[in-house]
Amino acid sequence: VVDWTQASLGPVSVDTAHMRWNLAVRYGLGAAEGFLAQYRRLAQTRGDDQTYWDIVTVLDLLPDLQPEDQGSGVGGRLEEYLRSVLDPGEPG
Repeated sequence: VVDWTQASLGPVSVDTAHMRWNLAVRYGLGAAEGFLAQYRRLAQTRGDDQTYWDIVTVLDLLPDLQPEDQGSGVGGRLEEYLRSVLDPGEPG
């Protein structure tokens, strides 16, 4: 089921970034990294703009976060994910 409210044409990395933050929040960093590795393997592409779009999709979420999101762990998981995107050599 696709739940996007505004579908459009654009870089594939936007879709993979959206999927990655969702996986990271729900299932952890390993799921987000595993998805990207499988995508790159199957699509036979590196997606050199992936880091950019990973950051943009997280920043797009910030205005919608509620104070209770931090208490529920969503904010913390997003922060951990963003840290892993910015410095992929360091564990979350």
